[in-house]
Amino acid sequence: MDATYRVAMIGVDYPHASAWRESIGLMDNVELVAMANGPFDGQGSSGSAAPVIGAKGTKEKPVPTFDSIDELMAETEFDGAMVMLSNAAKPDVCVRLAEAKKHVFAEKPVARNATEMQRIVDAVKANGVAFSTGYTWRFHPIMTKVRDHIQNGDFGRVYAMQVRMLTSSIEDRGPDHFLFSAEHSGSGMVGWLGCHPLDLMLFFIDRKVKSVTAKVGHIGEPKAEVEDGGTAVLEFEDGALATLMCGFYLKKFYGDSLYSIQGTTGWADWVTKPCDLRYMFKSMDQPKTENLDLPPIGGYGGQTALDLLNDWLDSGREGRQTQINEDNALRVLKTVDAIYESSETGQRIDVEI
Repeated sequence: MDATYRVAMIGVDYPHASAWRESIGLMDNVELVAMANGPFDGQGSSGSAAPVIGAKGTKEKPVPTFDSIDELMAETEFDGAMVMLSNAAKPDVCVRLAEAKKHVFAEKPVARNATEMQRIVDAVKANGVAFSTGYTWRFHPIMTKVRDHIQNGDFGRVYAMQVRMLTSSIEDRGPDHFLFSAEHSGSGMVGWLGCHPLDLMLFFIDRKVKSVTAKVGHIGEPKAEVEDGGTAVLEFEDGALATLMCGFYLKKFYGDSLYSIQGTTGWADWVTKPCDLRYMFKSMDQPKTENLDLPPIGGYGGQTALDLLNDWLDSGREGRQTQINEDNALRVLKTVDAIYESSETGQRIDVEI
């Protein structure tokens, strides 16, 4: 068996950090060897701002916790680090880690905008380290099955995709949390959670985005510095259209997502709770429905997180890019930037993503 992969975590109380630690605890070839406090650590639980339902996992193993990244890097030997800091703070830390030849995992969406993300991309490539981020849905059986059907040509040419993603309100999550600060996060619903379906759109419709038309804003109460939702239309270079409607709109309910995709010879739709996939091809007499729920094992995203983490550590060992690499994270943030620009200007934004 390969030697144990040594992971440091920078940021202790950041949303999802505890769930990611639980995922590490479920793996027998990875060890969390140290942590460093982030600027918001010690100010209370972040769970209300970004709830993770069913995060059980194993009990966290006590590890040395340092007051700064300087102390951690001076006193700890590690192979890669998980950066659980605000979007404003991640770029400097990720660049520093890459320059120290440490592999980097940064919680999504990684940075406040594509310009900040480009710094990370350049540092990762210049230093030959593996980079990944928290787009765990790429590893879910529904997504991999749909992707396989697309690559096999079962849908023909994919020309349309729609996603509705709703979740619990900012009021229920806690409007004073730094997650809803424009300075620290740079974005609201579109960047924090809309990034997941945006990544999948680019994953499924594997062509350049030609233009983006969008409107985002704050509809609900209480008001926050960042948007609580919006709608965007992505036009791809061959005319394919993808639409996203997302929002912190629900009361006291974590929420789920509804996806639909159409091609010239087939279609599919699915929900994420439960994970039911329905699809039909030209050769079929009627639609087929499959349930692709994963067994609950705890941690962040269950088995999908373990697959993502294994991809990250294997990439570091093998000197290859991860399946969710720095270029993919940059494409998502370029799309998010275009959504905000379109909303602010009231214009369709021509892009090449």
